[in-house]
Amino acid sequence: MGPSGEIRYPHSMRIGEAARRAGVSVHTLRFYERQGLLPRTVRSAANYRDYSLAALERVALIRQAQRLGFTLTELRGLLEGRDTGPGCAELREIGERKLARIDEELRRLRSMRASIQKLLRTCGGSTVSPCLVEIELHRVRRD
Repeated sequence: MGPSGEIRYPHSMRIGEAARRAGVSVHTLRFYERQGLLPRTVRSAANYRDYSLAALERVALIRQAQRLGFTLTELRGLLEGRDTGPGCAELREIGERKLARIDEELRRLRSMRASIQKLLRTCGGSTVSPCLVEIELHRVRRD
């Protein structure tokens, strides 16, 4: 039983403890719940949210996926797939789309890097004003 006499489930914790243990804020837990990333929590007799260890594991999964660059919308799709078990094909498709976007972004960044390197080679550290880099940047902005 909890401090106010309500029945507590084994390994359940109130929102403050759950947030602390998950390394997020109370607001983040509530937000994840509203967004459908976390299932609705069990409520105690006193209407407190009780979080399970499984909920903490889910928060860790969400945080890791965010670090990998998944959006909340993508995460929702991944988590729904995990919960309803549509099979690996759908989850694989989501992951492949993410990889394709990352590959495209890498190509774009490599191109930007090459352009900047070219500009810097052109400048050659000259103190002549205006630097050729500045001239090229103005040209690119007009195009």
